[in-house]
Amino acid sequence: MCTPEPFSIFHTPLAPRMIVEASAGTGKTYTIVGVAIRMLLIENVPLEKLLIVTFTRLATKELKDRVNTRLREVLRALEQGEAQQDPFLEELLTLCPDRELAAGGVSNALLHFDEVRIVTIHSFCQQVLGEASLMAGTPFDLELVQDDPFLIDAAEDFWREFIHRHSRTEAGKSYISKVMTIAADPATLLTELKPLTSGREAELE
Repeated sequence: MCTPEPFSIFHTPLAPRMIVEASAGTGKTYTIVGVAIRMLLIENVPLEKLLIVTFTRLATKELKDRVNTRLREVLRALEQGEAQQDPFLEELLTLCPDRELAAGGVSNALLHFDEVRIVTIHSFCQQVLGEASLMAGTPFDLELVQDDPFLIDAAEDFWREFIHRHSRTEAGKSYISKVMTIAADPATLLTELKPLTSGREAELE
């Protein structure tokens, strides 16, 4: 059986399209951030030319924060010539002989950081379909909606607690019967409540 070689941020050959897939806590975000820095400083590809796609809004926010923080750490290391015992920065400094040029590239990336595309899958699809609606044959006002796992969990938790609490008395069973005319299961309940949770003023807690 062939054992795959460990992924190296700076030395593994890159492809135009890459998928980073691994279990939770194994360093996916660290790797993606590192590859973005490699593309900027080693492959000479501006960050705004990259498309980084992940699953949730929370993950995109974390990725943006981590990329921005890493860029600032890289800039400090390039200007000071010190890696502060960070293996990533130590290797990066050895691969950037012209540190002044590299620091200029990082400064420019920070200046234009708002142009970096780190997005969720559904928002990227929405953008593509919006830009090519005629070719795709989709309505101009098409809106893609993702299932929110927190809402699904909340609806299922409420449903279990509600049925358990009211199934012991005749009055409770009558209450359940009335609610079942509105929604027969958690999924239907979530659909009925969607107008309340999808408005601009709604915030999930």
